Amino acid sequence: MSSKVKPVEQQRRTIAICWFKRDTYQEAKGLMADPDRLYGSYDQWLKEALMFEREMVGRDVKTKRVTFHIQSFVLFCRIRNMVPDAGARMLWAAQEAQKP
Repeated sequence: MSSKVKPVEQQRRTIAICWFKRDTYQEAKGLMADPDRLYGSYDQWLKEALMFEREMVGRDVKTKRVTFHIQSFVLFCRIRNMVPDAGARMLWAAQEAQKP
């Protein structure tokens, strides 16, 4: 009797990306504690975000775009007493990505 071991299917890691909207990008950037970490224009940000997505696909990492909603993000930061910065954006996007 031979026993076959089934390979364990590896779960691909998923990264949530805070996906800004053109019409609110400058407003969103203006409320951040680290505006210098964001690009000067939406078009610059979009170019880099798309390159990042392609890079992740090349590394077999899934990405999920999470549309940035200013009110939701501000509330998220206030409730948690967080500074609205890159760390907060990352945590907010990860939490939002879990919602159905």
